[in-house]
Amino acid sequence: MACAFSNTCRAVIVFIWAALTLLTVHVASATNISIHVAASETEGQALLNSGWWKDRIPHNTSDHCKWVGIICDYEGSITLIDLEESNIKGELGRLNFSCFPNLQYLDLWNNSLSGRIPSQIGSLSNLKYLGLAQNNLTGTVPKEIGSLRNLEILCLNSNNLHGIIPKEIGSLRFLEVLELSSNNLNGTIPKEIGSLRNLVDLDLNSNNLNGTIPKEIGSLRNLVMLDLSSNNLNGIIPKEIGSLRFLEVLELSSNNLNGTIPKEIGSLRNLVGLDLSSNNLNGIIPKEIGSSRIIEALFLDSNKLSGVLSQEIGNLKSLISLSVTNNTLGGPIPSTLFRLMNLKYLSLGFNQFNSTIPREI
Repeated sequence: MACAFSNTCRAVIVFIWAALTLLTVHVASATNISIHVAASETEGQALLNSGWWKDRIPHNTSDHCKWVGIICDYEGSITLIDLEESNIKGELGRLNFSCFPNLQYLDLWNNSLSGRIPSQIGSLSNLKYLGLAQNNLTGTVPKEIGSLRNLEILCLNSNNLHGIIPKEIGSLRFLEVLELSSNNLNGTIPKEIGSLRNLVDLDLNSNNLNGTIPKEIGSLRNLVMLDLSSNNLNGIIPKEIGSLRFLEVLELSSNNLNGTIPKEIGSLRNLVGLDLSSNNLNGIIPKEIGSSRIIEALFLDSNKLSGVLSQEIGNLKSLISLSVTNNTLGGPIPSTLFRLMNLKYLSLGFNQFNSTIPREI
């Protein structure tokens, strides 16, 4: 009897446990659905509050996942906002960034957005692409951008941003593209940029940056394009730049750089364009530059370079444009220069060469 009672009790307990489990799952499922619906409604309301979709909502639809420039995941949460070149006006801060926890792609390129980049942008923890280029944004680059640990592309170029480049950008370990050009940024280039080991494109041109080029840039081993032109950078060109073996474009023109051209630049065998013009560089043009066999454009004009133009310049068989004008170069013009069959632009003036260009050239 005791045994039978035990089996009966066990059966009852199992039944009750199963029933409670099913009830818990059902309640949890219903709760999750309610949470997702509430979150989705919050995101949709945030879009409406921005005012950017006022004239972009399709007729007879309240489903924000069907609005122009919006893509949602299967739960109705927004993962993409793309309103590039959409004539949006007003302040960027009208969009409450904290309402979009699953946003991965935000592109508002080439609009008329104004105001500051709000610190709340740092709440977009899943963001991979942030494009705010070619607007009228002011203020500083918020340090909270360093919280976007999944970010791969950051484009803030062609705005009116000022202040320093926050060192927190060095925390963006997945970053591949950093475009901050054509702003009013000042201060130094933070050495923390050297931590961005996946960086392919670094463009800081046309700002008011000063100080030296940090040697840590030599750690960016995947870099293909480096443009620091049109700033107020001084000091020497760090030899560590010679470690950037994938580099194709090196643009350091229109700064206040001094010292010599490092021979390590000759190690950049993938270099296609080199522009060091309009600086205060002195010394000789290193013959190692002749090792950059696929280079097409070489601009060294408007410096204080001296010595001779070496015969190794004739090794640059792919060269299309060469300018060394406005230096103090002397000696004969190397004969190998005239064997460059692809050369279309050649500027040697305002130097002290003691020979002329052959008439047949």
